[in-house]
Formats: sequence, C-alpha cells, structure tokens
Amino acid sequence: MCSFNPLFGQGMTVAALEAVALRDTLAGGRDDLARRYFAAAAKHIDPPWRMAVAADRAQLGLPRPPAERMRCSSPPS
Repeated sequence: MCSFNPLFGQGMTVAALEAVALRDTLAGGRDDLARRYFAAAAKHIDPPWRMAVAADRAQLGLPRPPAERMRCSSPPS
C-alpha cells in the first residue's frame, strides 16, 4: 500500500503487517471490506512512515512543517 525507503528496512515488516490486517479484515466478512482494511492497515503504516519521513527530513536539513510542530509541541505549563 505504501513504499518505504529500503535504507530504513521497514518495508517487508509493514507489508507483512498489512497481510495480517487483510487476513483479519476478511475474517470479519466482506461488508465494507475496503474501508475496514484501509483503516486497519493505516494503523501499521503510520508510525514507521512518520519515522521515515522525519529521518529523510533531518538528512536533507528540512524544517518540520507547522502542523507537525504543533502536534509535537508540549502544552504550556
């Protein structure tokens, strides 16, 4: 469903987790299959994708986008 930089080594693991998500989704029946599968797979894709993007961004010396800075900032004391 997504393609990772092979340098970071997450691609095969995420592909295996997507296969497990598909198996589990199919076990729940075929109603609304696509929506349920994509939601289940996204839970496995999001964390390594964020890590890969952050590593690529750091390597290129790019700043974090405003939405990410807001999401990661700690609340005021």
